[in-house]
Amino acid sequence: MIRAPLSVVSPKRACLSAAALWLAVLGAPSLAWASHLETTLAQRLLVERLQRGEAPLLVDVRTPGEYQSGHVPGAVNIPLQELQRRLEELRPYRNTELVLYCETGVRAGHAGRFLEQQGFTELRALQGHMSAWRSAGLPAER
Repeated sequence: MIRAPLSVVSPKRACLSAAALWLAVLGAPSLAWASHLETTLAQRLLVERLQRGEAPLLVDVRTPGEYQSGHVPGAVNIPLQELQRRLEELRPYRNTELVLYCETGVRAGHAGRFLEQQGFTELRALQGHMSAWRSAGLPAER
């Protein structure tokens, strides 16, 4: 197979190649992981816990630009593409509640599956992710 030099590859094709790489590394998204009732945290419960100062570690796996445009208060930004490299930052939380979210759930599903493979036991997905949080008019930090 003849491959075109990188300078000839279209941005769309490069994007698709990057997506294929992540699917190969992290596996296909685990819809079961993101959809089980016990693995989601309802928005209203998170708001209550934030108000009481009892929120779990919140990990926003979106890009830095998305994070800066508005995120759940107190969330840390570890973009999906940096998750493997920054895994040591999360290891202290391996057996404590950790809530993942992205814009709609796809990237958080990939992150959840990867973290499960690394031995994380108390993973949750934020119900509806950031798109639903924003739609509900809930507080966001910038």
